[in-house]
Amino acid sequence: MKTKLIVATLLATLATTASASASTRHFEGTFAGDDNAVVTMDVVVRHGTPRQVRNLSVTDLDYACEGGETGERSVSFDTTSVFDSARDGLYEFEAELSEGSAYYVIGGLMRPSMRKVKGGLAFVFDGPSGTCESSAAGVGRYVAR
Repeated sequence: MKTKLIVATLLATLATTASASASTRHFEGTFAGDDNAVVTMDVVVRHGTPRQVRNLSVTDLDYACEGGETGERSVSFDTTSVFDSARDGLYEFEAELSEGSAYYVIGGLMRPSMRKVKGGLAFVFDGPSGTCESSAAGVGRYVAR
């Protein structure tokens, strides 16, 4: 009986320690050339290292079409993993999404200090007046803090 109690206490302590070692940092930022567009994300950190990006969304990002049409698009991405970048000491993530004729890709870089995330978003889709894209509107780069 005493052994079972010790084992149960040890397991409970380990479970508490494991969950306490993970934290989530929220980032929010804007895009260059489009002040009303917003990017938000939650970065899961385990043992001081970013591991996942969750709740990644972009709202009101400008686009322009071949035929002159303009507008705004919003998109949310699934959870994506963070990996060591080929650039020394940095962490990186990338997410892609296809919805009908629309294709979105977003990526970001962060330093170990995790004070900010820098990245970019590009999308393209078929609109009524031809091909539409975010880069045609002169936007796509963001900084989130």
